[in-house]
Amino acid sequence: MEKQATKAAKKPAQTAAKTVRKATPVQATPSPAIVAQTAAVATFITRMAEPGKTVSILDEKARPVAGKRLAAHTPAALTVLALLQGGEAPKKAALSIMGQRAISYHLAKRTFESTPGNGIRLTITGRNEFKNRFLAGRVDIALANAYTSLFLDGKNDPLLGVADRNIYSAALGI
Repeated sequence: MEKQATKAAKKPAQTAAKTVRKATPVQATPSPAIVAQTAAVATFITRMAEPGKTVSILDEKARPVAGKRLAAHTPAALTVLALLQGGEAPKKAALSIMGQRAISYHLAKRTFESTPGNGIRLTITGRNEFKNRFLAGRVDIALANAYTSLFLDGKNDPLLGVADRNIYSAALGI
């Protein structure tokens, strides 16, 4: 009986020893596509509107409503308003740049939330969503930079495809 117990005690240990395999080293190098996208994101202009400064804004008819232009307009507007950086902005300023349709959409989707004093800010979900758009390569960085330059410097880049008559100046009240 004692011999059987000894054999049984040895058997699991021997079985375990047989199944142990050497770990295969995992390659930590990111794919070339991820490296390229990370480099592109690093070139995104992260300038905010200066308090009291007039900015250039698109007429409601000229604001993008879908596709790559909308995907680029949104982070540019969020950055100019300091929302992407974790700040908050007066709702009136956000309405001027983004429009009622966008504000209502993001409030309903809970990527934006209202703040005391009639302001808005990104929720944690919103910050993650917009960050992931960059990381997934869904933002045309050159186009987003063109929108940022339009808002802050009044430069209408041909990339935007916007007629000068659809651009006007506004004080954001920031």
